[in-house]
Amino acid sequence: MTHSIKKHLFIVTYGRTGSTLLQGILNAHPKIHISGENSGLFLSLYRVLGSLESYESHLITPDKDTPSIPFFGVSAFPFAKVRTEITHLFQNFFPVDEAAVTRGFKEVRYDMPDLDNYLDFLRKFHPDSCFIFLTREHDAVLKSGFYQKSAPMVLRRHLAILDNRFHGYASKNPECSFEITYQDLLEFGPIQKMFSFIGHEVSEASWKDVIGQSHSYDVQSVLNLGQKSRLVVFDAAKVFFEKCVFELTSHEVTHALKMPLTGVIVPLAATGKLESLYFQSATTRHQAKIGIPSPGIGKKFPDNALATNARFSFAVDPPTVAHGIGDYELIGNFAHIGPQAIARLFVAPPPETAT
Repeated sequence: MTHSIKKHLFIVTYGRTGSTLLQGILNAHPKIHISGENSGLFLSLYRVLGSLESYESHLITPDKDTPSIPFFGVSAFPFAKVRTEITHLFQNFFPVDEAAVTRGFKEVRYDMPDLDNYLDFLRKFHPDSCFIFLTREHDAVLKSGFYQKSAPMVLRRHLAILDNRFHGYASKNPECSFEITYQDLLEFGPIQKMFSFIGHEVSEASWKDVIGQSHSYDVQSVLNLGQKSRLVVFDAAKVFFEKCVFELTSHEVTHALKMPLTGVIVPLAATGKLESLYFQSATTRHQAKIGIPSPGIGKKFPDNALATNARFSFAVDPPTVAHGIGDYELIGNFAHIGPQAIARLFVAPPPETAT
């Protein structure tokens, strides 16, 4: 069931959750316009209005407004005018987009004890609004360079608090809240439910096109293979490795993907030895050669015995158009955690040729 169309949408999250990817998925719809981060501009205006309200509580009559009181001058302050101007800023923030019927923005700055009040404040100024609460497995967040200077134990506690606040608001306000995870962004089912919640439909083709593009900081997540075919590495899988890199050793890539796709996977000790690596579709499987010596990698990770034979190659049998146009998951089978999805390969249709 598709709900009524929400006029305003706000992505509520923290850094390195895939919020830019979610932003891209939403903006792929012709009737949705979601702006990027605004450095907490709306939050600053919320604080200003809070201070204005506090200041106004000291309002007294002009005859008592003398230099001998702490808030001298309060009776002459133009409270109504300032409030009107700030309100005007809120209501005219979003870019003019005649085609868009749902507008909003994403923000990662929600480290605030009065989160519920702030979100209620956004709803007050933007009728028919909703919130998309995006979270992510904390181990994946911690691996990001975005948080390199953060103490892991402190950051885990901080993320847990934010997750609880997000879930708490969503539980109390289900009519305007939708919860989703980073892993959900990689599956069409949850995406379809999200679009239904905000009152729009979405095609699987448009979703696939977006997740096949690089978003935010993680350029290595997408490896273009020519003719719009591409390999998308799942951020969520990176928690299993000390190093995971894919390489094309030749620039002469044909559409049939007969290329030497190679790389390095150094599993963490807790992940265990890579026992097999293969591309898989509903009907086919393409096995990689693994355990290729990598002495240089071994020197970089001297405490990890798995680093000395960490190279792999799909030079012999990669998926091709002959095997079918569509998606192939790259699966790694590890000694301690079993099979895990590492990436997705999108095989595009061949280019049309003139006759």
